[in-house]
Amino acid sequence: MRALNNKFTLVVSSVLLLAIIQSDCYQRGFKPFGELGRALAQTRANISSSAPDVQLKIQVKEQRYCHSSIPNHNVIQLILSVDFVNIGKDRLIFFKSGHRIVECMLSRTQDDALAKQYESHDWLHGTNQFLDDITSLIDTPAPSNDFFIVVSPGELYRSEERLSIPIEVNEGTQQPNNLPEGEHFLQVTLVTWPDVDTQPANLRERWKVYGYLYSKAVTSAPVSFTFFPYTNTERCSRYQWFAGSITEQK
Repeated sequence: MRALNNKFTLVVSSVLLLAIIQSDCYQRGFKPFGELGRALAQTRANISSSAPDVQLKIQVKEQRYCHSSIPNHNVIQLILSVDFVNIGKDRLIFFKSGHRIVECMLSRTQDDALAKQYESHDWLHGTNQFLDDITSLIDTPAPSNDFFIVVSPGELYRSEERLSIPIEVNEGTQQPNNLPEGEHFLQVTLVTWPDVDTQPANLRERWKVYGYLYSKAVTSAPVSFTFFPYTNTERCSRYQWFAGSITEQK
């Protein structure tokens, strides 16, 4: 029994010693060998290729409540400061003007927002109007500074979005039916890749030396804003904002 225990201890020690040697080889730049070496290689590959992530933070910079041309509806017009925060370990590449708001959620409390118990939940439609055919401009050996920005870990990319939230009002009192006065919490979801033919996967592989091309949709953390419906609202401007793009009101 003692001989068996000694043999087992010797085997375990040998495996541990081999693991230490393999790890040291990695640090010194040598290629590992054997099954254990391949396992270590796979572990390192999984760590280095872990999916990067982004935290989206928004703040309400300006707010306006106006009278819409649509009967029995008013509009909250918001200008949002939008921060894409790189919380991963790799550099991220963002399309500067490729993002737009596609989803808007309003909650009565922050806890409701975190629990996805919304008082209002709207899917928005819109397009990047100026991005008609830019394939030749973005399908390049390296990401162009005109269209893309590289964000290092811990840093952020700041942009601005315009958002219109329709408010149903009572025909007689002209008071809101679906949004009570007071504090609310706003969340938005942005897509980060524009409506163009070029597929991000192709560019991501080509540009991986510069960073990871980010193209997923991302939802913001909830932010507080206060809504006070005014008795006398001005007519909304000729141009209304929808999902970050400007459309002319008919």
